[in-house]
Amino acid sequence: MRFRFSSVPLLSALALAAAGAAVLPATAQNGDPIAERQQVMKDVGRQSRTLNQMVKGEAPFDAAAAVAAFQAMNQDAQRFGTLFPEGSETGGNTEASPDIWTNRSEFQEHLDKFAADTAAAAAAAPQDVAALSEQFRVVGGNCRSCHEDFRVDN
Repeated sequence: MRFRFSSVPLLSALALAAAGAAVLPATAQNGDPIAERQQVMKDVGRQSRTLNQMVKGEAPFDAAAAVAAFQAMNQDAQRFGTLFPEGSETGGNTEASPDIWTNRSEFQEHLDKFAADTAAAAAAAPQDVAALSEQFRVVGGNCRSCHEDFRVDN
């Protein structure tokens, strides 16, 4: 008896495994919210660089890669707020401002806006550099304003 299989399920399984491996570094450090949030910020930075390179023409425009970057940023945004529990204000070379804990509602507003804007950018699925540039400007503005209000330099 010969078995025939389609490469589509195999490729899908490999893609899911790779996606799971991509989040492993952030979740492998359970119990260390400072390290986890730093890992999430590194991921957001990687996604931002991908988008920025396309906007600047340093990399070819790739609609699928742009959507994937916005989706990854949105996934990070969804869990980022949980990584600032009481007791994680200091240590681990954190750059988190004490204002996160004293003004939690404003911090949460920043996170909610970032999540909404990254979701909207992914849903809009930019089809050219001009559209990507506009969406990236909005998303990048979220990063900038949150860093200005809730980040301290070490």
